[in-house]
Amino acid sequence: MPLYYETTPWLIPKADDRLAGLCRREGFFYTLAKGSVLQAKNAQGDGRNIILTQSGLIGQTYEMKDPARPHTISLVLPGRILNYSGYLGIDNRCEKLLILRDSDVWICRLEAFRQALEREGLSELFHKYCIDCVASDYGAFMCMFSCEAEQRLAHLFESLSRSLPCRTEGDMLHIPLRLTYAEMSYVMHSTVKTIERIVAKWHRCGALSADADGFVVSRSHLDKLID
Repeated sequence: MPLYYETTPWLIPKADDRLAGLCRREGFFYTLAKGSVLQAKNAQGDGRNIILTQSGLIGQTYEMKDPARPHTISLVLPGRILNYSGYLGIDNRCEKLLILRDSDVWICRLEAFRQALEREGLSELFHKYCIDCVASDYGAFMCMFSCEAEQRLAHLFESLSRSLPCRTEGDMLHIPLRLTYAEMSYVMHSTVKTIERIVAKWHRCGALSADADGFVVSRSHLDKLID
């Protein structure tokens, strides 16, 4: 399924360096342990925060009645800013941040950040960033409801290739991030066994391999599935 918008489903975009710098100046530094959960009501206790990821990997999640079902909206890489929906006035009190790997973050008060944006003349820039993040989430939902599991995995690798500094050798694309089957299943809305089956299929036809630094995937294989 071709994308309706120029987005990276399941991976919100990297924030402009000026916005990231503002988060660091206005915020406080925290280290979050793998396996912990940061509630929407976090840090100051009321969810009115802006969060900049500095390192690690975080899953932006929503509540599910069935705890066995995947429930991640996006995988959050370093350099991203969270609570963009709260900034836009969207009620996100049911959201949680699942800390998939040890992560360092900066957390600042939303109102203090809003005032700093106005002071620095960056309000319009951050508003556009928030819209881009919402569009990325929308793209992920479109893939979830419109694609089979194998197509969704192709879209995820395509998003990774556009979000990370990848190296190409002919048709092969080296993605410098090694995700576990469980991490992929969170956003794929598929079971770990389904991910294992698809990865094994791609490996057998030479379209995918993995090393300690990430994945090597065939560009033409992704294009065929996405188109």
